[in-house]
Amino acid sequence: MNYLYIALLVSALVVVELLIGGTRLLFSLPSYGILALVSFLSLYSFRRPQVSANLTCLVGTGVFVVYVIARILFSPVEYLARTDLFMILGGLMFYLFVALYLTVPKYRFIFVMTLLVIALVHVTIGGVQYLRGERFPIFDFIEKVDYGLRATGLYICPNHLAGFLEVSALMGLSVVCWSRQSFWVKLLAGYGAVICAVGIVLSGSRGGYLSTFAGVLTFGILSFLAIRRAHRQQLWISAIGTVVVAAVLFIGIAAVFTRHYALQSRASRMFSGDVRTEIWKIAVEQFKLSPLQGTGAGTFQYYGRLFRPPSLQADPEYVHNDYLQLLAEYGIIGLVGGLAFLGIHIWFGLKALNYLVTERPIARYRLQSDALAINIGSLSALATYVVHSVLDFNLHIPANALLLAFVFGTLANPGVMMPRITETSGRITHYLKLALPALGVWIAMAGSPTFLGELFAEKARQAFRGEHYKEAIDFATIGLSGSPNNPYLHLYEGQARSSLAESLTDPDAARREFTAAVDAFRKGIKLYPQEQWMLIGLASALDGLGQFGEARTVYEEAIKWNPSSAPIHLYFATHLRLAGRFDEAERTYKKSLELYWNIGAVRGLELLAKARADNKSVSADQQVQ
Repeated sequence: MNYLYIALLVSALVVVELLIGGTRLLFSLPSYGILALVSFLSLYSFRRPQVSANLTCLVGTGVFVVYVIARILFSPVEYLARTDLFMILGGLMFYLFVALYLTVPKYRFIFVMTLLVIALVHVTIGGVQYLRGERFPIFDFIEKVDYGLRATGLYICPNHLAGFLEVSALMGLSVVCWSRQSFWVKLLAGYGAVICAVGIVLSGSRGGYLSTFAGVLTFGILSFLAIRRAHRQQLWISAIGTVVVAAVLFIGIAAVFTRHYALQSRASRMFSGDVRTEIWKIAVEQFKLSPLQGTGAGTFQYYGRLFRPPSLQADPEYVHNDYLQLLAEYGIIGLVGGLAFLGIHIWFGLKALNYLVTERPIARYRLQSDALAINIGSLSALATYVVHSVLDFNLHIPANALLLAFVFGTLANPGVMMPRITETSGRITHYLKLALPALGVWIAMAGSPTFLGELFAEKARQAFRGEHYKEAIDFATIGLSGSPNNPYLHLYEGQARSSLAESLTDPDAARREFTAAVDAFRKGIKLYPQEQWMLIGLASALDGLGQFGEARTVYEEAIKWNPSSAPIHLYFATHLRLAGRFDEAERTYKKSLELYWNIGAVRGLELLAKARADNKSVSADQQVQ
């Protein structure tokens, strides 16, 4: 049964990796469904005795997760909070299964080797991207994002690829130096670690460089502490192995760097020329709105627009700092809880390390073990994320969040019977296994309608982008029948109806479509009042109906939530021109140009000049008559 569990866990990880790391809810839900299946099946092994996990780790995790879920359920925009809810539930299932069921080190070792295989696929694709600059996602419906010669693998962003590879590299390195596996298995693990290091270099992720250095440094320190307990022969074997792997890593990295100017340039700008500091300031402003409990899950999406400076025109969807985003959205309580969760697992991981090298009876005769390898690898991998989370948002990428759930699960239960575990704590941890099927039921019940809604929203979006407006309306209608609380289904329906109305020559038919669009946008705004494109869509549809006064109020609401956006001011200026408010329109067009130079505002000023000339001509003709 354990092999079935491992196969399903690996499948969940592979699926989310293939789907750009699950960065959109549609692409992460299939993996959560697989984890729900694992949770149901765990009932079969409920009575089987397992090594007990540390109760302090489980309680600390429970307290933190309960607060996070409570804050998610009471967040202002339910749809934006869904992503965090499903990710925390999926991560919790992964964590609990590793901590409570997948406790035998040899099974965990299989999972680690699978990570190295996945990493090989990522780096192979990344190598093609590095050599040719080509982007080729596995599935056609996944959009391509151009990062030049930086490798992204199967992810969208190279920083997320680095986040995956740094964990895999340190796990592989630890297997080489500390496991009891055969020479050939260690050779393969070492090869995988080297490939991961090359992939990190090709990603061009400066945060990845810093975090990998921190992880390798942590690995060296922990290895030194462990080696102090080894016999002389074991000392030399481990030391030589570490030096050889480190030398290969250094030579490979140096060879890649000397041949790639772009990577050298990014590395030289490690601490300068970055937009992250501006985004961090936005998060601080958001935190001030609700310091204790935060503003709610997903709210940075619209507060980022509200507080961003004019120099930052692109939507800052994430803070690029997991600590600050946790502080802004979940408040001081959330940040303290998160740091406590982290600290408890580090403390127990170090305690387990001490036991494995000093107190465990077998350590007197043989220091190396799979349990020790996974323990040191997990602590080192965690060190990478402690650093990388200062610079990026890997913990908001479901694939990497699940990977960290595995790491935390191994730290909560090292896979060996620790001393001083009472019968009571063992019984409590045993019955905590019942939480897994309960979480599986929650995911299954909430995920099915959500998945269908996301699927048809994606179909509607694609049809709208392809200018197939009637198809977009049909897809949105089908999606809304099963998932009426998805605001983007209303958005795509409204946009498709407005575009269809603009293409019609029959005034009555166009008016009907504009009216239906207004209704769709208003339903969407009830679900997500701050969504700028919902507000702009409603205002534009009202313009189409000639209701300029009401449209102005909606445009002003959109500007209130995104005051530094050049496109929003451009839409408002066009509205003012159509409403005949030429002087105000001119000022607004110029405001759009001040925020960000754009051809739309230049063209709008030309149309405004023509409208003024036409208006004067009409006035002159009226005077003559």
